[in-house]
Parts: sequence; structure tokens; C-alpha cells
Amino acid sequence: MYCPKVVQKAWRSWVTSVLLYIEKGGARGSARPVWVKAAESYRYAWQANAKDLLVPMLFYGVTSSSAMPTSSPEPLILLECLVAGTTHRTGLREMEPHLQPNQGLALQREPDSSYDDWAVRVYTTGPNAFWLGYLPEGRNETVARLLDAGYPVVARLTHKAWEEDWLHLEIEVLLERA
Repeated sequence: MYCPKVVQKAWRSWVTSVLLYIEKGGARGSARPVWVKAAESYRYAWQANAKDLLVPMLFYGVTSSSAMPTSSPEPLILLECLVAGTTHRTGLREMEPHLQPNQGLALQREPDSSYDDWAVRVYTTGPNAFWLGYLPEGRNETVARLLDAGYPVVARLTHKAWEEDWLHLEIEVLLERA
């Protein structure tokens, strides 16, 4: 049975393990902290090339291994949100006609932001990448931690609309599957 408190505790513990791993510069070689199935329960382990089951557990709950999703090229949607700070981006009015629904977007951490410890910038992709704004404060910590840990997190534009002088950009933040 799915138990949110158990998953939340597991997530905090796993993130702590990942941060310690990063802090030590990957001191254990190619091994990394992962959440793995052991008999009929789950545990943390340092393993090389191990399949990390924590992210699927966050979305599907703790169930039998047969209920776990199989590999799929479709990315997992981690967050649906508006891009924050678009009113402060000069040149956005000129860029807007080039923004199209389903367009891929890049995410980049801004770890030294004086406003938000978990700041994540949103950019267009391509050689002339344009800074659109940020993931909203208060909803960006998990994405920031995943980016810091080296996970392939990207975004895509789902909707755009002008509301007076504010460009309303709705995006999906995606965790690409291996």
C-alpha cells in the first residue's frame, strides 16, 4: 500500500545520500546511492550501474516489482508550472513569436542566487538560447536537487498567452528516462 510519509522520508534520505556523494566528488568510483529492491522491501545501497527505483516509487507508490513501470521512451512529468519572472526579461516580446507549444526548453541551476537557494533558470534551446525566466520559488527544490545530482531534467512549453504585459508561459518539467 502507498504511504506518502514513508516515501517522503525515503526521498529526504536519498537526497541526503546524493548530496553527500556529490560533496565527496563521487569518491566511491562509479558507484552512486540508489534505492534498490531487496527481497520484498526496499533499501539504499551504493552500487555501480544500478537501476534506481526511487523516482518510479514517487509516482507509482511502493508496490510489488511487477507493478513497477517498464522502460519507456516517454519522460516522466515532474512538475507543471508557469515560468516566473517573465516580466523582467528584456527582449521577451520579440522572442515570443518564436516560442511554440511542445518546444523543448533547457534548465540550468543558479546555485549562487541571492533570492532563491534552489533557483533554476529556464532557457530556449539552440545556439542562441534565450533566458525566459525561472521555475517558481517553492516548487523548484526537487528539480534543483536532481539537476545538481546530474539527472537529465529538461522542460517543454505547453501553452503561451499574453495577459496585458505579462507573457504567461506554462511548461512541463521532465525527467528523461534512460
